Amino acid sequence: MKSEVSTFIYALFFVQLFGIHFDEYQSESQFSKQAKEIIDKLGQLGYCKKRDDGVLEATIPSKYNSLPRDACVVVQKSDGTTLYITRDIAALKTRLETIPTEKILYVVDSSQTEHFRNLLTISKAMQVDQVKNWDLDDFYIPFGRMINFQTRKGKFDLLSDVLDDAKERAQEGLDRFLIRKDGIDHAKVSAVIGKAYLILNDFSRARRADYMFSWHEISSKDGVAFLLLYCHARLCSLEKQVKIPIDWSANVNLLTDRQEHILIQQLSTFQDVLFDAYRSHEPTKIVHYLVRLV
Repeated sequence: MKSEVSTFIYALFFVQLFGIHFDEYQSESQFSKQAKEIIDKLGQLGYCKKRDDGVLEATIPSKYNSLPRDACVVVQKSDGTTLYITRDIAALKTRLETIPTEKILYVVDSSQTEHFRNLLTISKAMQVDQVKNWDLDDFYIPFGRMINFQTRKGKFDLLSDVLDDAKERAQEGLDRFLIRKDGIDHAKVSAVIGKAYLILNDFSRARRADYMFSWHEISSKDGVAFLLLYCHARLCSLEKQVKIPIDWSANVNLLTDRQEHILIQQLSTFQDVLFDAYRSHEPTKIVHYLVRLV
């Protein structure tokens, strides 16, 4: 339990570094009692059978499965202990009953596809009304993994090590380009740039794709992060130096150059790109849009 708590506290600290806030926290381990009720219900429906080794297994007809076969899922250990799948089913059912919501999303790495397929299949077989028309893609948002994720000092134990490394590399970049200004907290700027490097590198790839983590690629002048951050800094500098208030009601008919029209057309598609990224859960679409805009 102590290890679980310390891991949770660290995870909470980490996500807050990226500006992420949660209104409520729940663990599937909180639903052990409800999981027993799930097993009883599966037994009443005739889906459960005890194997010779004492393990309880549920066989769900293929009509509830997204695959053309029955789903055979172990739902209880031989000692009567519930499993992750049964507690997760209990958690889903409880949340649907107690939280007014149109959608529940599970954002978990792609190695858990079979687990969430079973979660949906069993929930449908138990006649959980809200999920009867759901497909797997409606509630499970899988993502790929970073391979070779390490700092310059070797393998890392904590993600904070990677953030510290990103900050250090960003500071070296600022020093290399002799970017020093009075009145600026360079340590804070380096931390922001370091996080931006990591976020933009990840978001520039398809959500489901596994990829090799490379510091050289992330911090390269030819990389997406450097391109977007440099362009943003240049635009902010121009706006500050020109000191002309932006007139959002300006007459765009005065813009007659072909390149100006192309830029305006690209800017006009932002709302569509944003909605498409939201609908498909693909942040890479926003990054690709920004790269085209640059």
